[in-house]
Amino acid sequence: MVIQERINKKFVYLILAIVLWSEPYSNLAAQEKKSDTLSLSLDEAVMLVISNNLVIQDAKYDIIMSDGDFEKFQQKFTPYLNAEASYLDSTNPVSGNAQLFGGQELKQFDATVSLSKLFSTGTMITMGLKENYFDSNDKALNLGMLGSKPADPGFYKPSIFLSIQQELLKNGFGYGDRKTLDILEKSVEIKRSMIADQLSLLIVQTLSEYWGLNILSRAVENAQTSLEATNKVRDIINKNVKFGLADTFELNQYNSLVAIAETTLAMAKQDYNDAYKKLLRTLNLDPETKIKNVTELNEDFPEINLEKAIESAFNKRSDYINAQKELELHMQEKSLYTNSLLPSLMFHAGLSTKEQSDTLGTAHKDLFSMKYPDWQIGLKASYPLWNFDSRVKVRDAELSMRKSRNKIERLDKEIRDEVISRSEHVKLSFYILTKQREIRKESQLYYNAVLEKNKNAKFDSAMVKNALDSVINARQRELEMVIRYNIALLQFDLAKNEIFDRYGINVNKIMSEVK
Repeated sequence: MVIQERINKKFVYLILAIVLWSEPYSNLAAQEKKSDTLSLSLDEAVMLVISNNLVIQDAKYDIIMSDGDFEKFQQKFTPYLNAEASYLDSTNPVSGNAQLFGGQELKQFDATVSLSKLFSTGTMITMGLKENYFDSNDKALNLGMLGSKPADPGFYKPSIFLSIQQELLKNGFGYGDRKTLDILEKSVEIKRSMIADQLSLLIVQTLSEYWGLNILSRAVENAQTSLEATNKVRDIINKNVKFGLADTFELNQYNSLVAIAETTLAMAKQDYNDAYKKLLRTLNLDPETKIKNVTELNEDFPEINLEKAIESAFNKRSDYINAQKELELHMQEKSLYTNSLLPSLMFHAGLSTKEQSDTLGTAHKDLFSMKYPDWQIGLKASYPLWNFDSRVKVRDAELSMRKSRNKIERLDKEIRDEVISRSEHVKLSFYILTKQREIRKESQLYYNAVLEKNKNAKFDSAMVKNALDSVINARQRELEMVIRYNIALLQFDLAKNEIFDRYGINVNKIMSEVK
């Protein structure tokens, strides 16, 4: 009886050992054989999320639209072509002297074509051609004792003109316009930097999800291994109970363990499927796509120069650079609004020449002779007695400057602390990884010893099962720590804004490639 029990126990532990050391990814490998699998390197996975992700596509559209206000303001300096025409045909009632010299009928045609442009210096230049036809004496009139007045012909009166307007104080020589353009341009740069930050965060998120699949797939494999081993032991114990070689309570225990293993496996599969679907959504791939798990994981400890890392963060972090740009922006806003408190003093000057003839050709032929020139100059001043709008804007700009200085000071401390903290996380993750390897090795040695000692029937099945669970859990924790360590490296690069450097990504080129 004792010999039979020992043989049964050895058979149980042999089964456990075979199950434990079977190919850890056997189930996934079987799945991959059923359908085509997309195998990606880590760099390819990064480029796939950049090119396919819908959030990135939206970000590219946002970049294109980010210069909208800047381009709209440029409209102010666009040349304008102006044209206007009118015709008047009037018959006046008889009213005594009104018709003595003007006649009873009046016909007049006016047309103007001009080109005007506002320059960034605040100078407005307008030039054009004006055509006027005037006929106010179609019928000869009887002037009594003076006889009849001869009928006058209609006259063509073309003219050419040039005018200049220049603001001297408020927005003097385009000061305010140039400031506004600088402000809008800096706003575009800030928006683009913020979008680039979103891209780097998405890369870290995607790689974390990508590597996380390794953890979840291993969890599925380990749960499957545990269930198979527990089932086999329960079957043997069930047979031994029938032959009187084992107690019923041992079967009850393993029935419970099988139920727990089944629940663990079902939950592990669901977690894996959820994470897999989320990754496919992130990569914007077809739901039926099969992706081979990425195993390009770094297990070496990098050389960390903390002072150089902090300096790099200050030079590359978009939030810090943007805070400095925001300060410059608010300083320019204050200067702009202070300028708007000045009165408006507009200088204007004009020069024109005209001609007159009863024929259109003659009138235009002599137009450039400058026989009848006109010129004028003038000044126009205006100032609101209570300029509340500009005063409030100056105050708000000053307060915004103070807030920006506080933000820079706060970021200076936060970024320094974050870089130091992330470097410490890298060191801690690597330390835990080395310890987890020791735990896995020691667990394996313990399990091997349990199997060896069992040959002398010194341990029961529960102890062997516990030893098996310890090895499985140790392998799971080791993989988790490898991935946690790689994520810590990514987060360290993110703290320095060196994600794009790590993968050789030209973010400006990527942002310009719009589908």
